[in-house]
Amino acid sequence: MCSSDLGRLKEALIIGSAESPDPVLQRVQALEREGVVKDVVVLESFPVQIHLKASQDVIDELNNIPRMKGNLR
Repeated sequence: MCSSDLGRLKEALIIGSAESPDPVLQRVQALEREGVVKDVVVLESFPVQIHLKASQDVIDELNNIPRMKGNLR
């Protein structure tokens, strides 16, 4: 990611999946290692809530990962 891309990052809240291992969290961690997402904060909830900064394309990718919803009683 070049420095001009940093200006295009948006803040987002990504909700994980109620699976173990969580495919959403795994993808976020991989993207973080690659430097594609920044400022990742994972809240200990179920499913996890992930605050991050990324391009709109990456946010869309993460939001389109199929999810299993938790038990909403």
